Amino acid sequence: MITRRGTILAGLAAMAGSNSRAADAPDAAKSDFLYLPQLQSVREKAAADIKTAGQVLAMWLAFVGDEPGAFAAMIANFRAWRGGQPPRPATVDLAGATATDALAAIVAASKGRRIVILNEAHHVSACRLFAADVARALRAEGFDWLAAEAFDNSPDGQFDERANGGGPIDADLGYYLSDPVFADFVREARSSGFKLAAYEQRDDQRAAPDAEGAARTAAREEAQANNLIAAVFDKDPNARLLIYCGYAHAAKAPLGGQPWMAARLKAKTGIDPLCIEQSGGMAGSDTDANGEAVVAHFAPTRPLAVFQPDGAALTGRFPGAVDIAVYHPRPSEIEGRPGWLASAAGRRRAAFAMKEPAPVGSLIQAIPAADAQQTPMAIPADQYLVKTTASTAVFFLRPGDYEVRIETDASRRTLGPLTVA
Repeated sequence: MITRRGTILAGLAAMAGSNSRAADAPDAAKSDFLYLPQLQSVREKAAADIKTAGQVLAMWLAFVGDEPGAFAAMIANFRAWRGGQPPRPATVDLAGATATDALAAIVAASKGRRIVILNEAHHVSACRLFAADVARALRAEGFDWLAAEAFDNSPDGQFDERANGGGPIDADLGYYLSDPVFADFVREARSSGFKLAAYEQRDDQRAAPDAEGAARTAAREEAQANNLIAAVFDKDPNARLLIYCGYAHAAKAPLGGQPWMAARLKAKTGIDPLCIEQSGGMAGSDTDANGEAVVAHFAPTRPLAVFQPDGAALTGRFPGAVDIAVYHPRPSEIEGRPGWLASAAGRRRAAFAMKEPAPVGSLIQAIPAADAQQTPMAIPADQYLVKTTASTAVFFLRPGDYEVRIETDASRRTLGPLTVA
């Protein structure tokens, strides 16, 4: 059979300009799902048309732990859209500006709030690790619901049972969960007591096929706001909700004449959400010259929030539409892995000795053992592409039991157990 996951992955290929049918996606019962063939398919589409497929390629490279590759693909995509031109010069005035720990600023600003909305750049897994930090802190403050753009909102209405019933976190629950960092964020949030809610636009909520782009966007934003109310506040009027979304969905004031999800949710509920932007605060993405300027000025070693001399937050690419912008450290590597992952709270270095060196281009994975026992489609907690032949796999994992696997273009096999104390 073709699983929902196979359908979702075929849909991602279609986003990259593919003519793939759902049948081209792996049959999980036979192949147990492989990342590398999917990545290769998207690479081919991007090679043919980086303008159309570059963002999807960047996302897939992030899924397999290739952060430099993800950034390079996104830069190529943006430059193609700009006709090769650099981004607009920075206009931000940093005279007298001060920086503080972003997580602390968010927790302080969340006091008394009912809704916190945090966005991401879909190709930056560091955004998802920071989301896990935010969720952990907000759970301690009494927040009890987590809704994410990633979550599958199919008309079968089975998301709640699948997501909150204690089963494994896999891409049946939403295609962004193919990213190990995202999946582990959701695992931890659920285990801490968050209830998960889906709010994505359903097929029956889409604009007419011949509608213009602005009308299609408006239909999606309206559907998302309505679905959030139905999924959370109609069930729990006292809910305190963390919403995790992409880009401008977090804007609570219109941008370009368009009221986005956050603005519509605010109008419908009468609740003023705390809106946080981090999609433009990652130096090296070639997407926001102001973000680059902030990172160059403050040289952060941890995520920062920046405030102007009058106390107002420097809100990045969405001025007047968000409350806080987060600026991340410039990407670095530790033992060939992203520095933000190696230094993440709650994660620690875990080495696994392989009997045979892993070949270049293979994918090394650490799967939570409990999930691996329940489904062959379990999402790793950490994985990365092998760039140089190595006999030791180095992961950065939270304490627990894992199953280490190696994936090649043709197969995947288990290498053995790994316990992180």
